[in-house]
Amino acid sequence: RGSDFIGRVAGPVMILWFAAIAALGIYNLCKYPDAARLVVHGLSPSAMVTFWTHGKYCGVEAWRSLAGVVLSVTGAEALYADMGHFGRAPISSAWFGLVYPCLVVQYMGQAASLCADGRGVDNPFFSAVPTAMMWPMTILAVLAGVIPSPAVI
Repeated sequence: RGSDFIGRVAGPVMILWFAAIAALGIYNLCKYPDAARLVVHGLSPSAMVTFWTHGKYCGVEAWRSLAGVVLSVTGAEALYADMGHFGRAPISSAWFGLVYPCLVVQYMGQAASLCADGRGVDNPFFSAVPTAMMWPMTILAVLAGVIPSPAVI
């Protein structure tokens, strides 16, 4: 009964949130095509090896740079907790069909934005948002963070 209410309220908000961040990622990939090519090149395993063995982030610094990656997977704990309530099939289909693709596109768009203009490094998400969309994205971000939080508690 409680999960039905949360699903009816939070479901559409979260779908809108993931669609919006995917659109934002696509926007930034299209806005910065040269940087987007660099980001796509960064997905290459050989680029990863080069990152870990040469330049500014080689050795111990490469391990330290992974601290940011940990932040991108912290939601997995809540996802795992929901597994017992909703079951494997709905969680897997939501993750692989909506959440993961939207996050990947969004992160790639943020990376392209940062490669093209490094001034947004302090706040990469909102620095990648067009000025006209700042308030709608801020409101949506608050809703996406607040509405589903009772489900985790």
